[in-house]
Amino acid sequence: MRLLDRYVFRHFAVSLATCAATILGLYVVVDLFLRLEDFLQLEVGSPVLFLLEYYAYHVPGFFLLLLPVVGMAASMMAMIRLSRTHELTPMITAGVSALRILRPVLLSVAGLALVMGASEEWLLPALSRSLRDSERVLRANRVVHEKLLADTLDNKFVITRFDPNNSTLQTVTVTHLTPKYRPDRQARAKCARWIEGERAGWLLSDGVETRYDGEGKRVSQARFGADGLLVVSTLTPRDIEKVKDPLAYIPFEDLVDMARQDPYNASLRVRLHLRLTYPLYCVILFALGVPFVLRREVTNAFFGIGICVFISAIFFLIHFLLVDLGNLNILDPLLATWTPVVVFGSVGISLFDSIQT
Repeated sequence: MRLLDRYVFRHFAVSLATCAATILGLYVVVDLFLRLEDFLQLEVGSPVLFLLEYYAYHVPGFFLLLLPVVGMAASMMAMIRLSRTHELTPMITAGVSALRILRPVLLSVAGLALVMGASEEWLLPALSRSLRDSERVLRANRVVHEKLLADTLDNKFVITRFDPNNSTLQTVTVTHLTPKYRPDRQARAKCARWIEGERAGWLLSDGVETRYDGEGKRVSQARFGADGLLVVSTLTPRDIEKVKDPLAYIPFEDLVDMARQDPYNASLRVRLHLRLTYPLYCVILFALGVPFVLRREVTNAFFGIGICVFISAIFFLIHFLLVDLGNLNILDPLLATWTPVVVFGSVGISLFDSIQT
């Protein structure tokens, strides 16, 4: 690596560390404030140790989510530093092109994209179990009251109380609806517990099952005791707790297998394509942001931050809009995920081509 490359890279590395520390610090402070009540109710040996472990598991996922923005911000800040100290103009005057000056930064951003892809494949799946366990400990004292939920098997649940400590429901009513939205059976029980296995579902105890005809009129009623009544359901305790197992924490090969087994699941296909396209956002945002700094020779850091925020907002607004359309199967998942890459990538190439070298 030449002296110029080391010098520019050092500016980029300092900016990257500063941007990363700032964003992660804000995340921890805001998240800690929002979850302060849960942390104060913890009944663990060392709350401080749990706090450190909790954010050690959660920070990597958040950081990788914002890594394209962090990479763009660091690149722009590095160029602004060079402009502020009047070092860019002598470099270009000496015959060094702007693209040549940017080479170590571009390679570093490409390295960030590789780090993102590798982390999604190996690091995040390795952290997934610890992340879920820490989330369960934090929510251990959070009891859900009065909730109306539904599963994908046309079962409607009215839950009076859910205890996350033992994954049990208390005073629950489960109603199964026909395609005409009329009940054909309904079960009321004092309690229910989750059963794993091929016929996973809720085992209701001490209640009454009522059957209805096609017109919604009651035809029979029977009681059941401690042996219970099994209601097969796709509504899991994790769904009630809202402790999600994000698809981003699943290896790519497993995502491919899931998509093959459920080819009509648009959300799976969107996630599958995002695993390929999202790391590319590091390079695309770099190509969108840095030309603004170089063409205008920006020396004001706050102006550069404003440009970074504006570009990121526009880019991710369109990204999330297309992803939502893809998840709803309104737009083909392939188009929903690759359109930002093609469109904004083309704009980024045009902006780079317009840089005076």
